[in-house]
Amino acid sequence: MPSIGAGLLLIASLLSIKFGVSSAGERPNYRRVSQYGMGLLALPVVITILGMVPALGLFVLIILNVAERMNWKRALTIAMASMVMIWLLFERLLQVPLPKPIFW
Repeated sequence: MPSIGAGLLLIASLLSIKFGVSSAGERPNYRRVSQYGMGLLALPVVITILGMVPALGLFVLIILNVAERMNWKRALTIAMASMVMIWLLFERLLQVPLPKPIFW
């Protein structure tokens, strides 16, 4: 399922570059879109190795720091908060088992 989501987001990003018009009339940032695309393509592999919660936390951390150029401290804080919220929402509140790492 994450592979399908990553593929759809990648396609939507490419279509947005091709047909999208920004409010300021500026050109799309191809570097940033390619960084998001590479992250989304790597996400299913990392989910298989680390599990869903750590993989999404790592994804958020890297995207915020590399693509969005946020400082490490703030990006790490947001990534940790994201991991806690994902775990609380899915594992505890909704009781949906998330993919576990292949090693446990």
